[in-house]
Amino acid sequence: MQKKKTLRRVILLFTAVLLLLSMALMTSCGKEEEENGPPYDVVFKVKSSLGDEWIFDLDTEELSCEYEYTGQKIDFYVHSCNMPYHPQFYDNWPSGGSGIKFYSTCLYYDTEGIQDKNTRYRSAVEKGTYSYCFETDGSAWMLKFRAVFLRVTIK
Repeated sequence: MQKKKTLRRVILLFTAVLLLLSMALMTSCGKEEEENGPPYDVVFKVKSSLGDEWIFDLDTEELSCEYEYTGQKIDFYVHSCNMPYHPQFYDNWPSGGSGIKFYSTCLYYDTEGIQDKNTRYRSAVEKGTYSYCFETDGSAWMLKFRAVFLRVTIK
C-alpha cells in the first residue's frame, strides 16, 4: 500500500514538472515573436552602374527597361530596401550592408532567343534580353520573402 502511494506521488510530481516546463516553453516562444514582430513586406530599390534606379513597391513585381548597345558593361543590384509597415524602418532605406541579405540571379537570352545556361549572374553588355531576379533572404525574422524581376533589353 505504501509503495502505491509513493509511486502515485512520483508520477504526480513528474507530471507537474512536465506541465510547468511545457507552459514555460510556450510562453517564451510567444514573447520572442512579440519582441521581433511579424515579418514585414519589403520594397526594393534597384540601381544600375549607370545611375538609373527602379523602385519595386508592394504592388510591383516586374519592371523593364531598354538600352542601346554601346559595349559598356552595366551592373544591376539592390541598392536599398524599405519596410513601409515596420514601426521604425517605415521611412528609412537600409542598404544591403545593414545586415539585410539580398540575392540576385540573371537569365540571359541572345537576340535569337537562345538562353545562355552557363551564367547565374552576369552584367548586361551584349545585345539581348537579361532577366534579373532580386529576392530577400526569407529566413530573416523581419522580412517576408519577396522576389522582383527587372527585364533589361540591349538593342
